[in-house]
Amino acid sequence: MGDKCIKCGDCCEFIGLGATLDEIRANPNFLGRDFILQRWTPTKAPKKKPNPLMSDKCFDGHYWYKCDLFDSKKRLCRDYKNRPEICKDCPGKDPKPESLISARCGFMPKEKRL
Repeated sequence: MGDKCIKCGDCCEFIGLGATLDEIRANPNFLGRDFILQRWTPTKAPKKKPNPLMSDKCFDGHYWYKCDLFDSKKRLCRDYKNRPEICKDCPGKDPKPESLISARCGFMPKEKRL
C-alpha cells in the first residue's frame, strides 16, 4: 500500500458504510456515532466508481452519505484538524483491498495510482 493521505477528497465525497442511520442511532458504541448523526446525510451511491477496479459487489450492502463539512470545490474537510476518529481512520488501519479505495488515494500503491 501507499503511505499517506494526499488530500484528494475521494473518501470524503461519498462515504459508504454498512449501516443505516437507524442502526447507527441504536448502537451507542458505533465509531463516530454522534458526529455521523449530526453531520452526515444519506445520499445515493456515486454514479461513477471512484476506482476502475471496483466491482458492483463493492457497493452491495453499503449505505451512502454526504458530510456537511466536506467542501466539494476545495475537496477538503472544513474542519480537518478536529475530524473524528472515524474520519482519521479512513481508509482504515488495516490495509484495504485496492478495489475498495479511490484510484487516486495516497494509500494506493504508487505504481497503481492514477
